[in-house]
Amino acid sequence: MLSLILWYFISKEFIRLAEKYRRKKPWKSAVTGLLFYLIGMVIGVFVIFLVGVVFFDLSLDNALSYLLVLLGIPTGLLSSYGYYRYLKRKYAREFVDLEADLNTIGQDSKDTVDTN
Repeated sequence: MLSLILWYFISKEFIRLAEKYRRKKPWKSAVTGLLFYLIGMVIGVFVIFLVGVVFFDLSLDNALSYLLVLLGIPTGLLSSYGYYRYLKRKYAREFVDLEADLNTIGQDSKDTVDTN
C-alpha cells in the first residue's frame, strides 16, 4: 500500500514538471520517473542484502523481506529525485517561452534603427 502511494506522488510530480515546461507527452516523464524509482529500489535492496550477507551472516531464510524493502525505499526515492533534477535542468535549458518572445518582437527594432 505504501508503494502505491509513493508511485502516485512520484508520477504526479513528474507530470507536473512536464506540463510546466509544455512537454508533449507528460506521461512519459511519469513512467520513466517510476522506472528510476523501481530500479533504484531494487539496487538498494540488493546492496543492503549483500552487505547483510557479507558482514552480518544473513541468509535468505532469515532475511525479513519487508524490512529489506523498507530499507530500499530511500534509495528508490533518491534515484527518482536525481532523475527529476536532471529532467528539470534539461527542460529549463530547452524551454522557449513563446509568449515572452512575442512581446519582445517590436522592442528590439527601436534600438537598431540607423539614423543617417
